[in-house]
Amino acid sequence: MSRDVGELAELRRELRRYRMYLDDDALRAELSEWIQESVDQSDADTARQYVEERLNSLLDEYPMYNAPSVARGEDGFPDGCEGCEHYGSACPVVTDRRETRWRERKLKEADTEQEARRVFQQQARDVDCHRIPQFLAEWDTDHRGLLERGQDLHSRVEDVMHGRAQEDESETAIADGGGQS
Repeated sequence: MSRDVGELAELRRELRRYRMYLDDDALRAELSEWIQESVDQSDADTARQYVEERLNSLLDEYPMYNAPSVARGEDGFPDGCEGCEHYGSACPVVTDRRETRWRERKLKEADTEQEARRVFQQQARDVDCHRIPQFLAEWDTDHRGLLERGQDLHSRVEDVMHGRAQEDESETAIADGGGQS
């Protein structure tokens, strides 16, 4: 598994830590709302987790090959896979052991989120899969706004925390007689 937990998880962790130190009830409520939304939007904190989640959900709903349980090979696939050269026969991304083992091995070697994304992109190119790039694009689109709002909250919280620290320093200087001329 990639050791890069993802910016979303790190941001959520930091905002949870800051939340208990905030005196501003409105800002604390915004933090709580964002944290909950970031958890509700997806179980995935990284594009890697998201793509794996989506691939697993395909297998949960469809055999992804021309199984005996389907009348036609195409019935074993979601409509979103139509147009793929493997549509109706067997999806190599999820049914070919060689492909799944290669992906698992490369993902274990991936030290960053970017490296994990490259593994998925390489596999998509190798087997001509158009769903993996769609999943990566979904992640980018769906999570970009959430991440930007979280980063904005983080900046606002740090401004409040920094302002409070400066006020504390001023009060200490006044109490020590350093603020009087």
